[in-house]
Amino acid sequence: MVRSVMAVLALAIFPGLMAGQEPVLQAADRATLEVVVRFGFDEATITAEADQLLRAKLPVLRNSPTFSLRLEGHADERGSIEYNLALGSRRAESVRTFLTGLGISEDRLTTTSFGKERPLVNGSDEAAWAQNRRVEFVITGIPGPTVAVADVTDVPDLEDVPDLADVPDLEDVPDLADVPDLAAEDSVAAADLANPDLVLTEPVVVGDVAVVPPPTVEVAPRPIRTNSERDRRSRFYRDPSAGSSVMDAAEEDYLWVPRAATWSAAWLGPLLLEDVEFDGHITSLVVEGSVRTAFPYTRVRLALEPGFRVRLGDNLQIFRPDRVNLKLGVILHPMGVLSVTRVAPNVVEGIVGEVFGPVKVGDLVRPAPIFDLRPGEYPAMVTNRTGANVIEFGHTHQLYGLREVAILDRGSQDGVAIGDEYVAFFGDGSTEEVVGRLRVVLTEEETSSARIVTVEGPVFEVGTTVYLDRKMR
Repeated sequence: MVRSVMAVLALAIFPGLMAGQEPVLQAADRATLEVVVRFGFDEATITAEADQLLRAKLPVLRNSPTFSLRLEGHADERGSIEYNLALGSRRAESVRTFLTGLGISEDRLTTTSFGKERPLVNGSDEAAWAQNRRVEFVITGIPGPTVAVADVTDVPDLEDVPDLADVPDLEDVPDLADVPDLAAEDSVAAADLANPDLVLTEPVVVGDVAVVPPPTVEVAPRPIRTNSERDRRSRFYRDPSAGSSVMDAAEEDYLWVPRAATWSAAWLGPLLLEDVEFDGHITSLVVEGSVRTAFPYTRVRLALEPGFRVRLGDNLQIFRPDRVNLKLGVILHPMGVLSVTRVAPNVVEGIVGEVFGPVKVGDLVRPAPIFDLRPGEYPAMVTNRTGANVIEFGHTHQLYGLREVAILDRGSQDGVAIGDEYVAFFGDGSTEEVVGRLRVVLTEEETSSARIVTVEGPVFEVGTTVYLDRKMR
């Protein structure tokens, strides 16, 4: 009976919401999020028109922080399948970089590319091609319900609420005196680092690095706001002395390193191409037609190396050699991740879940790198900055910007862990300024792959020395 009464209250005070339902996305907001942005021929740069359309999405994304989007890159029919897959991926990444640069968390944005396989308009003229060079936006997350607490003067007069006198068994509504005190469960999500009453603890040594534990602080519980005047006006709250309370929601923890950043990071392999280790390879794409590359949700068939066993649901990373550095070794590039869906005698199949490049027959597979970070695990400042050197890059670019991967000469055997951060300095030795920051996303025994998260100018190049600034414990 209590549940039905609450449903009536929700309908009376918040029209359009039903008990147990998620809020419905407003049509105007959905239309804004799904507006397509387009690109010039063979281009992945954001045009002035695309800039305006993307900025229009920001208020919706900021007002609904639990929404997530999948950015789907497309190209026109000209060019090869492989080239257009790469071009569509660059377009999707360009949009993602633009939005994250304006404050949208990269965890809310995933990218994929369909190349020229899904034209919006059929045709072989400039008008059709212009429509097909685009990035589409697919809403992949729905926000949880949000309740705004209004000022007392903004509360609608209950005389305007439909008469609820006919609701049966109102006596079943529990007395508010039996409701537990919410103040006893109130907590603070994080300590204010500017608080002068912080209690500092001694550094903890992790490997050969001294890590400063996060400071602790005692914070008084938040006060309860009571409003007995409002309670007197409600026909359900007969007791004028009954109080109401409001509790602020704690800020949710987030993932310091996204799993996709680990699974998509290039790494340094052995010195010789024939020494590259793998546990199987893709033998065919289980699709109809002449498609030669796999997209998300494409089924693939695998051949496994002797002795390698898989189970249903295992995640396998798809990769291939990209190039060989004669002094350092083979640069290996992830193409995607698949999930094993069928294990039978002489037959192993999987579904491609994430694509980082064109997945082809012959690509190698290995178990996806272990990713065990949890929301709320963050690195701490260090007291002694050990150094590392940039020895290679994930791509053969001349300039390296945000989200590019650099390879460092320190790995897990040196105590490097996913989430560690290194910084590059500029200065004369007495006054130094941080001009770039790298976040480790993948570790091997002797090397690690780090993503550029901040950079000012052409800072990173082979031979650049970076220094540990924050360490995961």
